[in-house]
Amino acid sequence: VRLSAGTEGAEAQAGEADAEPEMELAVYLAQEDRLSVMGLEDFVRHAVAGEMPASFAPEALKAQAVAARSYTLWKSALFGGGGCSQRAGADVCTDSGHCMAYADEASLRQSWGEDYQENWAAVCRAVEETKGLVCAYDGEPIQALFHAVSGGRTEDAVAVFQNALPYLTSVESQGEEGAAEYRAELFFSGAELAQRLNAAFPGAGLDPAKLPQQLELLSRTDSGRVETLRLGARTATGRQLRQALGLNSTNFSL
Repeated sequence: VRLSAGTEGAEAQAGEADAEPEMELAVYLAQEDRLSVMGLEDFVRHAVAGEMPASFAPEALKAQAVAARSYTLWKSALFGGGGCSQRAGADVCTDSGHCMAYADEASLRQSWGEDYQENWAAVCRAVEETKGLVCAYDGEPIQALFHAVSGGRTEDAVAVFQNALPYLTSVESQGEEGAAEYRAELFFSGAELAQRLNAAFPGAGLDPAKLPQQLELLSRTDSGRVETLRLGARTATGRQLRQALGLNSTNFSL
């Protein structure tokens, strides 16, 4: 779907849209604690630079641009979204844990150094070549969630957010085996693991000498990720354990 700035919703356009004023967003710059009004495509450029290394393949950068644009419009008041709850009046924020990562020019110049011009050109090219393109469902921008790697299969949205979305169901994701974080292992001593889990889950009563008997996976989602597990006297979700131990995913075994 290609957006036109003159429409109130997402409509398919035949060919390139005529030159039109760029859609504007109210962006909450979380690091500076202030609101800023900027063009949609300008925001997408800085979001892509913040979310993905500029050295990635051109098609990956273009896919990231479409995902960033789609998610931003899904959230913004421009298309009936609720906006960003971090700041009244904001469509989206630059807190990566809440809305989306955002890298300003100063931070990019510092991190990219002498490669700044080349990297910025690659990001801008990806955004320009996808200008106005969004992923849509029933004519509206989708909640385009994205991640680095899925371990071979994505998760169904209902298993994470308790809200079923027809366009975010579990599917195979082939070709990830070479990704940096496709597989990882973390090692803990019994004493360290018991200490961390007892602190995160009061009342669990974990004993370093009895962990093999006290830790038990109870259920997995259809995609194979841990849904619930027993931690001594407590029951926890896979997401809670992931957070407590800093795991990459709920797709784990013990």
